[in-house]
Amino acid sequence: MVSAILAAFRFHHVIMTLILSFVCLLADRAAADEAVHLACNDFPPLKIEHPGSNGLPGSDVDLLRELFRRADVPLHISYLPWKRAFAAAQEGQVNGLCSCSYAADRDADFLFSDEIGRVSVGIYSLRQSQDASLDVNSLQTLKDAALSGKTIGVVDGYALEGDIDHYGIPRDLAGDDTRALDMLVRKRYDYLYSYEAPIKFLLKYPHVGQPSSLQLAYRELRGSPYFLCLSRKLASSAGLLQRLNNVLAGMRKDGTIDRILDQYR
Repeated sequence: MVSAILAAFRFHHVIMTLILSFVCLLADRAAADEAVHLACNDFPPLKIEHPGSNGLPGSDVDLLRELFRRADVPLHISYLPWKRAFAAAQEGQVNGLCSCSYAADRDADFLFSDEIGRVSVGIYSLRQSQDASLDVNSLQTLKDAALSGKTIGVVDGYALEGDIDHYGIPRDLAGDDTRALDMLVRKRYDYLYSYEAPIKFLLKYPHVGQPSSLQLAYRELRGSPYFLCLSRKLASSAGLLQRLNNVLAGMRKDGTIDRILDQYR
């Protein structure tokens, strides 16, 4: 009698375990099928809200679309100004940001994926017009060049403008990257303090009237990785991040990430 009761209990336990496992599987499947909403800020060539004639949506967007496709998770991307995008992700109104850099004060609000890209900041100049007497390899030497009569350009609205102003470097503001490159080509700027990626993209896909074989020198001053950033406000973020990191590792190993980036550099 006792053995029959024990056998029935074990059978009931096995059945309940199977049911719970099936429920968890369905919950995971439902979470996977639910679209993830990421907020992007327009920052060509990483995130391009209005693609040009080449149709490229941005290296980050291409990477994210392939990442989520392989993870079998529907993805929706919307464009917002950076501060609004950040606040929406911070509050859990969207699942996260298409990309952001790491900062200690963001730890409480975001989970960071493995690296999805790197940002490089440095100084561009026309190769043939470089002054051998000036070794411009830092913001201090850039200031020295400016004080010696060289013209320094930077794009208005970028955080880089703050770097320049912090050092008290005389500078001219360009309306956008295209204008900044044009000023450098026309020798209105001797040096352009810039992110590397936008200028490389403009050189790869020149606009009408731009010389097709420009020889620019670039000196990197700093570089750092950036990441897909998911909101801690949403319970699904931790599991989703683990799944995406596994897929991301495969994309890096099979060369997919490099193939995407090669379209933009």
